[in-house]
Amino acid sequence: MKSRIFILLSSIFLLVSWMLTTRFQAGDSASPQPTYQPSPTPTSVEAQIRLAIIETISRKKGLQPIYELFDTAVEDIRLNIEQDRATAFIVPIDPQTGEVVPTEPGLVILQRTSLGQWEVFLPGEPQWQTQLKSSSTDLLSVEEKNLWLMRDAQMKALADVGPFHGYRLPWAAGVTMRLTQSVAHDRYTPSGNAHYAFDFATPGVAQMFNLYAAKGGTVWSVKDNCPNGSTDCSNWIVLRDPTTNPVTYQLYLHLAQNSIPASIRTIGTFVQRGQFIGVADDTGVSTAHHLHFMVHTNPASYWGTSVDITFEEVDINGGRPRILADKPYCRSTDVCEQFRSDYVSRNYYLGDQTPPYGDILSPQLGDSVFTSIVRLEGWAKDDLSGIYGAKFIVNYDGTWREIGEMFSSNVFSYQWDLCASNVPDGPISIALRVYDKAGNQSIGLPGLRHFFKRYDCPQSPPSTCEPTADQVALFAEPDYQGACSTFANGSHTSLGNVGINNASSIKLGSNVVATLFLQNNYRGRGETIVTSDSNLADNWIGDNSTASMVVSLRSSYPATPFPVSPLNNASLPASSSVTFHWENLGRGTEFQVEYTRSGSSPIQSPWLTVPYWQVGSLTAGNYTWRVRARNSNGSSNWSTAFNFSIVAASTSSTSLSVPFTDDFETDKGWIASGFFDKTDELNHTPNGRISWKYDTNSKPQDGYDTGQPNFGFLTSPPLQIPASPPYALRFWSYYQTESDKTHWDQRWVQISVDGGAFENLYQFSNDPMQIWLQSPQISLASYAGKTIQIRFYFNTLDKYNNKFKGWFLDDVSIVPFEPSNCPLTGEPNDQFNNATDISLNTTVQGEICPSGDIDFYKFFANPGDRIGVQVIADRSNSNAILDPYLYLLDSDGKSVLVENDDKVHARLTDSSLSYRISRAGQYYLKVKPFNHPAAGDLPLKYTLTLLNDTHAPVAAFFTPKNYQIIPQEIFPIRILAYDGNGAISHVRLYRHSANWESGNWELLGEDWDESDGWGFDLTDKMLNFSIWARVSDLAGNYVDIGAWNLSHPSSAFFFPIIFR
Repeated sequence: MKSRIFILLSSIFLLVSWMLTTRFQAGDSASPQPTYQPSPTPTSVEAQIRLAIIETISRKKGLQPIYELFDTAVEDIRLNIEQDRATAFIVPIDPQTGEVVPTEPGLVILQRTSLGQWEVFLPGEPQWQTQLKSSSTDLLSVEEKNLWLMRDAQMKALADVGPFHGYRLPWAAGVTMRLTQSVAHDRYTPSGNAHYAFDFATPGVAQMFNLYAAKGGTVWSVKDNCPNGSTDCSNWIVLRDPTTNPVTYQLYLHLAQNSIPASIRTIGTFVQRGQFIGVADDTGVSTAHHLHFMVHTNPASYWGTSVDITFEEVDINGGRPRILADKPYCRSTDVCEQFRSDYVSRNYYLGDQTPPYGDILSPQLGDSVFTSIVRLEGWAKDDLSGIYGAKFIVNYDGTWREIGEMFSSNVFSYQWDLCASNVPDGPISIALRVYDKAGNQSIGLPGLRHFFKRYDCPQSPPSTCEPTADQVALFAEPDYQGACSTFANGSHTSLGNVGINNASSIKLGSNVVATLFLQNNYRGRGETIVTSDSNLADNWIGDNSTASMVVSLRSSYPATPFPVSPLNNASLPASSSVTFHWENLGRGTEFQVEYTRSGSSPIQSPWLTVPYWQVGSLTAGNYTWRVRARNSNGSSNWSTAFNFSIVAASTSSTSLSVPFTDDFETDKGWIASGFFDKTDELNHTPNGRISWKYDTNSKPQDGYDTGQPNFGFLTSPPLQIPASPPYALRFWSYYQTESDKTHWDQRWVQISVDGGAFENLYQFSNDPMQIWLQSPQISLASYAGKTIQIRFYFNTLDKYNNKFKGWFLDDVSIVPFEPSNCPLTGEPNDQFNNATDISLNTTVQGEICPSGDIDFYKFFANPGDRIGVQVIADRSNSNAILDPYLYLLDSDGKSVLVENDDKVHARLTDSSLSYRISRAGQYYLKVKPFNHPAAGDLPLKYTLTLLNDTHAPVAAFFTPKNYQIIPQEIFPIRILAYDGNGAISHVRLYRHSANWESGNWELLGEDWDESDGWGFDLTDKMLNFSIWARVSDLAGNYVDIGAWNLSHPSSAFFFPIIFR
């Protein structure tokens, strides 16, 4: 970070304060933020700019009280091309903590004069906006300038709220003080942020005097450790007043050291109107003892832009004190009709110290709301000074927040739109916040009630994310959900609301295609998407991986691909297995490779839909290769040709007979090429130590990352397979790579027959990482009577995402094939294109057999269908129990909409899922063992149930009832639940302590076993707690029930341990 020069800068804080305020009010804005990319600035010029800012502030220091309140750091200076204009970003520093205030920087603009000096323009000054508008685009983009102008306008608009009423002059009743200036603050504060401030002092020679709160409020900020008379710091107290809209903050500035009573120095302490709050002194920028008093709307600090207020005892200008010196500074909107210096306070300490109270009339405790709108009704009362106002407050996520308007009547109601407030389903707590005219606030949570929201708010995507014919839309979540943005024809590195490396699904307009890239320079794994895709995870670009995108018309021709591997001029080991890989640079949907061995005819691949082509092993020689792309409009040119060579084999191995087993503890003639090597890092063999591993170096943190595509293979000695019986290959493996998909970091078993080329035999995918698994039986029956070699082949294909542990191999065997005892019912259904047809509301029997088996089912569903699926393993044979993994796939048979391994991780291993269908069409279910492809030697039977259920279950507490006290050691909770259209899936139980003001719901446990009824036993003791149960059915519908104000009394308290 550049060194910081701390300066005192009030007008900059105006902008910063506004930014903080808007953050508090609006949260994260959808509007674009300025990007700060400073051009390199010579140190000498940077020093000149910093000095100019310091000198400008030095000339102004002492004229404005705000200058003492914030330190400021100058950062990120940048110049235009001509180096005659510059900008600097100003960061506010809290002088109490020394920490940066969390907000966007302020903007200072500088211009070099004809004498070579820098003239500084600060926000709020008359020429700042003019300089901003005239700034060149190489200094500030059009988007940035518009954003700063918008913020400046909104900041000025903030001061227009008001006037606010109900204040008394902030000193003792019956005492006269003189006004030394009001709106005349503008002569010393050009920004106008203190326009509505007031300076009060004693008549004659200024003396210290006692201060009393002008209006009730809670303590928001306090500082009183600055020595009296100091000009380097100041003391103050700020009171927050929530009875105004927006909330306002009363600033009492220049207080004496340690004069604020200890009883009100705690943040949040309520202070009544007329209560003693301190003594006026002259700490800070002050010419004599006086009070600087103003009201502002900035919650981020003790200072903000002042707003118009009136005092009840001031009988001129509608309650606004003015002196004649203020007249030249009165704005056209100000009331400046009469002027005088002296004012008498009537600020008596109110005798009403009794807080107001109230209650909620509707909804009732435990009600369920089935619509978006809920009617809230309540009443409020104060027995002495009367009601000033009341507000509803609600809590549905652990935070109390005010909703609706401030009601001044005793009885009131409010129509609350739950969906507009983004309230989730579940329990909602509601209470009142009441204020009386004496400034007292109600105690606790008057009228506290709890009810449940049970209404699905409409979840349609914003219209801006429905692409036109010439647009594409990216979404941050699968199935076109989450943050989204649309993009027109062109190149895009800024991906809008979705952001970099965050896209999960994409919609296409009818006239365009989109090519997605891994890198932000339109390179890396480019994939052209031609149809909408609800989940990119199965694509070669992958989900959460897109950093740039090119949107093209469908009529565009494809760009010429770029060869990647084998690298140009690469020298490959003897008998290398070769995989050609290239980058699609745009619009290519199919690809063709041509390779030529020196002295031989070219060989061309068929047209391929993936960016790689595996040709097995090639003989020794020199090669060239190139690639081209095509789409429906035609073909690209051939790419630049890459050269590579394969060295000649130097040795031959002695053939071995089968059966063959090898635990790699001794050398049996395996040949390693590339980056396969023996390791003792992991091992599968009982009491063994050695395995083979693919890893490029000895640094575990780097995995197999070399910065380039890399590959390697491990080749067995020749093995003679007899004519009979049939044999099979099995082995154990362990891996950690980029993913379990087929595209990158490919793990292959290859075979060579009678000294011929190696060809693909089996690819590993869809298997769990970081666990030793045995391969399925890989049949060698087709090679009876032949001499074979087995090869384990690993290829990253590209240079990306290679910092993983790699691939481990152990305990290889070639032994007689063991026929599986698999019934043929429903098979084969191991691909989505031969899936078994089923209907909604159907139960079918299935089984995983043999090892490596996967089952697919297909069904039709309509929008609004709420499907529930579960797979229950047959446990009749303890040696053959399926641990299922269940997927719901979109109509392409590949895009995962939702998946589930265990109902309860590692405890209830059956699978279940639910989903609300948004589009009519055919969908697929995929069932595989968790330990695929190892499982299935024995038939693994299961029952699959598919339901369509749009109705919530019915449930009630059998015990306890509201307000029940159970003194026994066990506090039993029993729930009656029924689902007429499906089945109850599980029950979750939550508890809330008696502390509703700051406590939260805690999850106590889950019950997934209906066999002994739905329920829990609590053993810990607690008073005045409440419980909430969510009862869910298989389709994901649920009902919430509650039991309130319960007690399990005891003198001892124990941590709850419950889980069924």
